[in-house]
Amino acid sequence: MSDNDTLPATDADAFRQKCRDFLQKHATGLSRSERANDRGASMMAAAKEFQNALADANLAGLTYEKAYGGAGLTKMHDLIWREEYANFADMTGELTISHGMCLPVLNQFGSEEQKKRFLPDNIAGRTVWCQMFSEPGAGSDVASLQTKA
Repeated sequence: MSDNDTLPATDADAFRQKCRDFLQKHATGLSRSERANDRGASMMAAAKEFQNALADANLAGLTYEKAYGGAGLTKMHDLIWREEYANFADMTGELTISHGMCLPVLNQFGSEEQKKRFLPDNIAGRTVWCQMFSEPGAGSDVASLQTKA
């Protein structure tokens, strides 16, 4: 990621238009209520397809380094993307754990080998990570989890 948080206005406008064009073509506006009957399978498939299209358009992992499958762009690019994406239905909600929790931690603390192995497929939506807890008496109550050595 570039440390430069500024972007010339012409570059910002061009990038904003690229985002709009992509979203108008690819954001289908899937309704969660319409997809409730298949236990999220179609939503996951749509999220992965959308994320892969983002990667093909060099719009996935905007601030992640190119060497790891990202776009290597600035925080300003990311801000512009988020502003434009906010006008469309959430197409990648099923990737929240992967992209909101796993990717940042791996990018910050992972070894070079781990980053090269795991980041590109995750950024492109080819691999999806999840977080699951199952323990008698705890279920999804993370505060009740116990460990033993």
